[in-house]
Amino acid sequence: MSDPTTEMLSLRLEELLRSHEIDASIFAPFVIARLRGKFEDSEAVLLVRIGEVDASDERALQVLIQWEPGSAFAQPVAVQERVLTEWAALGVACLLLPGLLNVWITSVAVEGESFDDRVSDGSNEWGLEVSGTMTEYDGVLRGRLGLKIRQLQSNPSGMVGYVVVVAFVRREALVAVPDSENPEEAR
Repeated sequence: MSDPTTEMLSLRLEELLRSHEIDASIFAPFVIARLRGKFEDSEAVLLVRIGEVDASDERALQVLIQWEPGSAFAQPVAVQERVLTEWAALGVACLLLPGLLNVWITSVAVEGESFDDRVSDGSNEWGLEVSGTMTEYDGVLRGRLGLKIRQLQSNPSGMVGYVVVVAFVRREALVAVPDSENPEEAR
């Protein structure tokens, strides 16, 4: 595993949300609401750990997420905390997949597929399962990752894919990539 303090990558939220075949810009204010410490903040650091679905080896890096202040909610959020957290996690996934792995969302999954979205690199297609949590505990975060990997693997079409779990209190994201992918090749 690489030392997360030696590698820092800057990603622009709004720019990467526009890189999908769906309109992911809706997630920007949710991401900001969950990551912003103070009202005037326009960036946050997230520790990202990337590894293969069935492997224990992972790559860690610090990601500086930057956003435009005008992308934040102007008033209190009009959804419940659980919805805020899940949509923020979807936004983080929409940022990390193209920014780190050159993969983007092509469509929302249909009901019953056991994952959230379909993603592609232009040649291949995978499923994507995303989850957000407000936990402070690594064991809970890793347990959630395992649960979501099993959920993705149980889809009726047998499609493999990516899993992104974001712990907002910890400022950490775990990204599981299909075993055929090499996380060391991420740019």
